[in-house]
Amino acid sequence: MCEVKNEQRIVIKFLVKSGEKPAEIFRKLQRVFGNDCLSNPRVYEWVTRFASDRETTQDDARSGAPKVVYTRQNVERLRVLVRTDRRLTIQMMSNELGINKETICQMLHNDLLMHFHERIQSEGHDWMNSIITTDESWVYQYDPETRRQSKQWVEDGGECPTKAGWQETKSRQCSSVSSIKREHNNAPPPPYSPDLAPLDFWLFPKKEPMKGHRYKDLEDIKRFITSVLKNLTSGDFQGCFQKWRECWTKCVRLGGEYCEGMGA
Repeated sequence: MCEVKNEQRIVIKFLVKSGEKPAEIFRKLQRVFGNDCLSNPRVYEWVTRFASDRETTQDDARSGAPKVVYTRQNVERLRVLVRTDRRLTIQMMSNELGINKETICQMLHNDLLMHFHERIQSEGHDWMNSIITTDESWVYQYDPETRRQSKQWVEDGGECPTKAGWQETKSRQCSSVSSIKREHNNAPPPPYSPDLAPLDFWLFPKKEPMKGHRYKDLEDIKRFITSVLKNLTSGDFQGCFQKWRECWTKCVRLGGEYCEGMGA
């Protein structure tokens, strides 16, 4: 097994010097070595080492229990390891880096997480100015009215109107709306909830007036969508972000439970 590991490290070293990306290196190793392939975090660890001009493919000398090595270099090693696999346990990190668990915990809380937390606190809500979200939604030439929209008053004994059904037409336009993207490296994505997506709870419902209306062609659809977007004011966007804050606050209070209907 040690021989197989060393063979893979030699391959990693060659591919790093050839300019290959870490993800592609891992995929190539999986194809060749199968079940004997190094773990994803381990591959990234060796990619980092060879990218830092390491030459030997042999393990560093280790003796006894993991040591206390609280250095900036090891903090950076830990940062790289966490970014490659956020599900690693403290014990797994300790085994990978040869650092005792207590020191790993201190690095995680004091160096990798606490600084991030303090930065967000100092920025307040100003960080929201750098957000853009992206999503897409289908827009049809004809979309039947909702059950609520199609309600009518009927006299006693009168015949109820026929409710049109939904049928997908050939002409439909997928409208993409792009807003700001903020990269975050420590927070795992939350369970999907429509009320945590501003476009879901705020923008897409503005398509409702399109229901029951037949559009001639794609250009007719584009004109309607453009008119809706042009009528949005800065106050509309501010209200959206205010409601968004209320939504995520409630989601946190509920412990991440699925929630729907409060963003309307």
